[in-house]
Amino acid sequence: MLFITATLIPASGFASLHIVTTIKPLAWVAQGVSDDSVRVTSLMDQGANPHHFTLRPSQLKALQTADLIIWLGPQAEPYLAKRLSHPSFQGKVIDVMQLEGIKTLPYRDSFAPSHAGHRHRHAHHVHEPSSVGTAKREERSTTESTMVEKSVDNFVDDGRSYPVDRIVGNNIHKHSHDQDSIKNNEKTDGYKESLVDLHLWLDVNNMSILAQEISEYLSKARPESRVRYAYLATDMAARLGGAQRRWATRFDGLSQLRTKESFVELHDAFNYFNDQWQLAPSVVISIDGERQPTIRETLRLKAQIRRDNARCVIVDSDRYGRWLLKLFATPPRVVVIDPMGADLNMNDILPQHRYEHFIEQIVRRYETCLQGSSPSSRPDQAS
Repeated sequence: MLFITATLIPASGFASLHIVTTIKPLAWVAQGVSDDSVRVTSLMDQGANPHHFTLRPSQLKALQTADLIIWLGPQAEPYLAKRLSHPSFQGKVIDVMQLEGIKTLPYRDSFAPSHAGHRHRHAHHVHEPSSVGTAKREERSTTESTMVEKSVDNFVDDGRSYPVDRIVGNNIHKHSHDQDSIKNNEKTDGYKESLVDLHLWLDVNNMSILAQEISEYLSKARPESRVRYAYLATDMAARLGGAQRRWATRFDGLSQLRTKESFVELHDAFNYFNDQWQLAPSVVISIDGERQPTIRETLRLKAQIRRDNARCVIVDSDRYGRWLLKLFATPPRVVVIDPMGADLNMNDILPQHRYEHFIEQIVRRYETCLQGSSPSSRPDQAS
């Protein structure tokens, strides 16, 4: 019995700390800076829909007993907003969107394909926020409001940017990469906030900031192990920095191909990824439910795709309508990329390397799209 008891105690000799994240990519970041004395779990199972999620009793218990909870904030995960505002959770919650230095992008109401090929180099470093719950961005309203968009009939191409077609809901829209147009359309105090894209985990620099914040928490929770946690954070930052340089080189090698043909995205999930590597889809299509484009929308989309020589379409699952393929003059390459990494098998990947592996798979699938290799290619090997 003594031997069994000993095996239940982590190598550090302390009872486990329990970190709970809402989604898997955040858990992979937490694992990157944790040792075997830290247990990391996520609320959502692989493949769960974050937009239609209800907590089970076991998940409620996990939240109540967690030492640290990491979430994307009330806009992305409103089902947790009231619960995590309770005083009992004070000091044990990280709201990723509120961390100092986190980059946020507008919900793709503005877009600039003309910037393709010009890459902004990001510094490969880790920010050092002060502590959990205190490293906040400027307080922002969480008021939900309705996004106001200009219809294509009212759009005026002022020549300052390349217009892009986009289907949203039941309307087709043109968009200009002109922040003034966003400001001029503000109707409520919450309007600008309503435009924030919530897929923050697809920006590697954002997750480096989160990793440092988690490391700071662990060092305070276990001061006797702070040197180890500092090492793990430094090691993760170095690996992600090196990986970003490699990814940048690979996308640079594809720059000539990107000037000859473009691609289409179904589901607007990769704004952060595209922004980091200056990738410019010809068309972003975001349709509610099972609705198909109208005849007028279809004609406009076909014209845009033909004009930009789009040969590939990126989808977030293999469940897409046949109407999508009919937008192309010739059968396109179809590449599936799940923005949550639900289709990845992480069992053989070291916990400290899982977030890097997750992004590596996205990079490989973009390469599949842009290089023209097998449309059915869905690589999932260790990086």
